[in-house]
Amino acid sequence: MAFDLHNRDRICHLIEELAELRYKNLKSFDHIFWYEDNGITGNRTPVGEPVEIEQGFRWKGWDQYNWLCTRLTVPAELMDEEVVGIFDFGVPEGTGNNSHFESLLYLNGKPYQGVDGNHKEVFYQVKENGALLDLKFRLWSGLNGGGVPKDMVMELVRAQYGVLDHDADDFYFLARNVLETYDILDSGNEYREWMLNMLVKAFGFIDYTEPGTERFYESIKKAYEYLNGKMKGQGKPDIKVSMLGHTHIDVAWLWRLRHTREKAARSFSTVNRMMDRYDHYQFLQSQAQLYEFIKEDYPDIYDFIKKRVKEGKWEPAGAMWVECDCNLVSGESIVRQILVGKNFFQEEFEYESEFLWLPDVFGYSWALPQILKRQEWKHL
Repeated sequence: MAFDLHNRDRICHLIEELAELRYKNLKSFDHIFWYEDNGITGNRTPVGEPVEIEQGFRWKGWDQYNWLCTRLTVPAELMDEEVVGIFDFGVPEGTGNNSHFESLLYLNGKPYQGVDGNHKEVFYQVKENGALLDLKFRLWSGLNGGGVPKDMVMELVRAQYGVLDHDADDFYFLARNVLETYDILDSGNEYREWMLNMLVKAFGFIDYTEPGTERFYESIKKAYEYLNGKMKGQGKPDIKVSMLGHTHIDVAWLWRLRHTREKAARSFSTVNRMMDRYDHYQFLQSQAQLYEFIKEDYPDIYDFIKKRVKEGKWEPAGAMWVECDCNLVSGESIVRQILVGKNFFQEEFEYESEFLWLPDVFGYSWALPQILKRQEWKHL
């Protein structure tokens, strides 16, 4: 048992080291500027006088908007590469609700993706988009999860760019998932010790004599191929899991309506980037109201959504205009929610919603099955 614990801890440390070694040719962004912002939804322009800042710069606020702006001309040696920017504003992974900073990145003047504690990487195809990167982050300091308001403290921890080694990235996440699975399995599970042994053997392929060299990354590729091959089909080979992306956004919650509109922009632009990188990625988003907000505030994001819907990657489903309370309202109100929502999806996307998506209402009316059975209702 002590030997297993030693191996487990050793593998854990190696995985932590690999998190940083995934990136090659890292360099820091120069000349980063900090601006104030007026807090108007959809604003794309910093205001006030810029302040040049460096790594370690900290600022604070509550429901406060600011900009971080920088530029980069991609070096010649990276022109044929997929450039990745890594941005850390002092927010840990796994953050949620509204108690932490979030930001929307504008790339060359257009909304590109959300950058926050869960999305710190920004990928950029130089050949497709050009060598000049004009980066403007519109930062929102967050609220306090419904508690007593207090100033949130943010920090420019990291702003770098380089190249991601995909084999190292794949191996890092696969190894991390295998170790996490090992940790949660019961001690008597038949695969538990086997998984740890496979991790030990996989890391044995890696040549640590010269970390960061091509030889090092070639050895990681062999480690990934070994571990990935061992993990395929173990246990229940007849089971297939299909997953569909979704982000649940409360239209009315512990924030103002403008926060809803901005959250939708950050989330939907990030989904577009995911679809750029992963051909198999599919996404479902409900609530016609959110789409109308995006259409009004961020028409370029809306154009991307319409493109994805035509490609069959984005499903504008769920039927209702807003995922409504089902206990206090009348049956007629629920019917109108569905009809207005279905009509919007049909008119905007030529999409016929055939089911109701209600993941987060507190109780369901027993009239819902009767109402939903009348799917042939098309118009008010």
